Amino acid sequence: MELVGLFPLHIVLFPGASYPLHIFEDRYQALVRDSTERRSPFGINLVDSGKMFDIGCSVLVTRVLKDYGDGRKDVVVTGLERYRIASILPKEQPYITASVVGIADQTEERDIALMDETIGLYNELIERVYGKAETTLESAEWLRREPSYRIAQKSGLELLARQQLLEMTSENQRLAAMRDHLQSILPKIRRVDQIRILSRNDGYLP
Repeated sequence: MELVGLFPLHIVLFPGASYPLHIFEDRYQALVRDSTERRSPFGINLVDSGKMFDIGCSVLVTRVLKDYGDGRKDVVVTGLERYRIASILPKEQPYITASVVGIADQTEERDIALMDETIGLYNELIERVYGKAETTLESAEWLRREPSYRIAQKSGLELLARQQLLEMTSENQRLAAMRDHLQSILPKIRRVDQIRILSRNDGYLP
């Protein structure tokens, strides 16, 4: 088990993902200061409808965007590993401290066909929605990594669906969930693209 300070937020952060935070409350100024000085991670857990979820993601401050000089900061944090809260400790710090247990994926053989299909759908989404602002993925580069987290970041998942993905312990299960999600939203995006083309060409498809 490991002791970490917690930063409950209305967001879900995945391992490897980066997110900007504005640190203004005294207790979280203390949390970020302690984490930076000790070079130790703190945890982000989703809070929704007054509930804090047990499974979160540890993060490190990887960039300070602005230091206001009065304790407030704009920082970028990057996700490290998932964990489950084992217990909340007595309040010795101004922020919540918890004993947490790391979460590992189950041992399984990667479903390459599923991965290729999901990455293909994701790449179509990127090309249609983001264009050159985002890079597509190459399957060969992700054989020993978890593309599901990267795919989830830019795929318009609702908050609780992101939490469900974070809690899954199978990369194949996450990829299947992302494939189903992409298959459900891409037809709508294709129709929007077709309307855009029709408008640009006075009602004629090229």
